[in-house]
Amino acid sequence: MSNEKELTWDKLLSSPFRIYSVTTHNSSLLTETKRLFHLDHDGFHRMMRAAHLQLARELEREGVGYESVAKALMPTRERKEIALLFDSQVASARSRGLYALDIAEAWIPALPKTRNGVPVNSILRGDIVHGTTEEVSRAFQETVVYHRPFTLSDPVMVYCVYIQNLSAVQADEMRKAAQQHPAYFGYADCTRRNSLKKYLGMSLPNVGMRVGDKILDGVYEDEAPNPIGLPFHEHGYTPVGIRLDLYLPFLSYRINTHLSGRNAHDSYAALATLSPEAPFVEKPTIWMTPGRYEYLHDKKLASLQAAGLDLLDRPALESMLSALVSEGHLYNLRYEYGALMYSARVELEVEGGDYKAFDLGLKFTPENRQVELVTFY
Repeated sequence: MSNEKELTWDKLLSSPFRIYSVTTHNSSLLTETKRLFHLDHDGFHRMMRAAHLQLARELEREGVGYESVAKALMPTRERKEIALLFDSQVASARSRGLYALDIAEAWIPALPKTRNGVPVNSILRGDIVHGTTEEVSRAFQETVVYHRPFTLSDPVMVYCVYIQNLSAVQADEMRKAAQQHPAYFGYADCTRRNSLKKYLGMSLPNVGMRVGDKILDGVYEDEAPNPIGLPFHEHGYTPVGIRLDLYLPFLSYRINTHLSGRNAHDSYAALATLSPEAPFVEKPTIWMTPGRYEYLHDKKLASLQAAGLDLLDRPALESMLSALVSEGHLYNLRYEYGALMYSARVELEVEGGDYKAFDLGLKFTPENRQVELVTFY
């Protein structure tokens, strides 16, 4: 590790930290590095802590504080996520095959304007390359609000632009701007779980993270950002290159989908980043004190009722939450006030067949490898 600012391993590993998200979604970089160098949990933990420090310093040199990008990395129930859908055949016909550049003229100018604070949005885009025609057609029928008639012949002929952390007004403005493009045929509200998000989550790479008037882009060493030439400059944005090996694990946004085991690598990466002891509890047994159980029924009763968990006794609630956490997405890894903490985002089916997201605040104790519930909301 670099001796910049005379930081030693002991000082780094014992100092407070906060890492909003760790993901292997966009590449096999982390899993392959671990395999090639035969890293144990401690080696992986050191690699990730040092890499995150390098990322924070690189962002600082570009005038971006890591703490300012939190909303572009963690989903929130109060903000919208939308998928704008385009017929790439129509866009190709009018652009000699350069449909990504052609469609960019519809969505880049419509990105939220700076009003209060610095807007941050993760942007994913690409063809829908996962799912059969029948599967994606069914998902379209269940989720898409059509602007014009469209018949799906092959999912790869659909180009999607996915943008998160939008207000309801901003999402509506993005949709209205997209309607002006002849290839646009509809959108899907992906704020909550739906059948389309599974295919989008497996298909769409991150094109960048918008931070104010900057577009952060993962690049190889000596590579210029925005290599395909999307018209960011023309619309007032400056592409900024961030080392790809730092960008991919720490700045990539993961579309939360119905979980079916594909999050195992993400869970390992997040837990090992938190502590070298944490991967041993990838499927933890959650426990809570009697006082915490009473606190939940006093201060968080509405959340328990919404989740249908309010009538469970303490052992049954611990068992149910343990099962949920083992399938959840992990966020907000941190060491503060002498405690290792993290959050798990889970989704439960509620009345009416809809799904609602809940967050569990968890405390990990490395000495006994136990995970304690702190809050539920």
